[in-house]
Amino acid sequence: MFKMEFFLMAIIAILAFICEYIDRSLGMGYGTILTPILIIAGYDILIVVPSVLVLQGLASFSASRYHHKFHNVNLEPKRQKAKIVYFILFVGILTIVATVFIAIHLPETWLAAYIGLLVLFIGVILSSKVTFQFSTKKVEAIGILSAFNKTISGGGFGPVLKGGQVISGNVAFLKAEAGFK
Repeated sequence: MFKMEFFLMAIIAILAFICEYIDRSLGMGYGTILTPILIIAGYDILIVVPSVLVLQGLASFSASRYHHKFHNVNLEPKRQKAKIVYFILFVGILTIVATVFIAIHLPETWLAAYIGLLVLFIGVILSSKVTFQFSTKKVEAIGILSAFNKTISGGGFGPVLKGGQVISGNVAFLKAEAGFK
């Protein structure tokens, strides 16, 4: 029994590292990939989602700290881009707190169905040729929707945010974020 549990935990750890590698490489994918896999494997959704959120939060904090340390990004509070990052972080935390109260009161089947539909919807939207005219209000709405999805499902922040930027015509931001000119 112990060997089987250890083997299963090793597989989950390797899977988590692979998902984190994908997330750090593409800027998205950790929770969107790992959460559905763990739910399909039979783990309780109310355990999976918080676990994925905490692990990704720790990895993101660590990555941000090292990016700042190695001068890949300047997160000093006086800089304009840092102010935007801190604002998004603040709004994200508020959205997470509000969404947790929603998630606690929803039946698990609704949460699982929402996660499945979210992954399907992201794939369909990004595969289609749909585009919208860029506006700040649309990007703000996409940001709030992304934070909501992240809290409810453990994933979906990066794909919704990046996908929303693509279909809203904000490709210049994505190129700059990726380091292209």
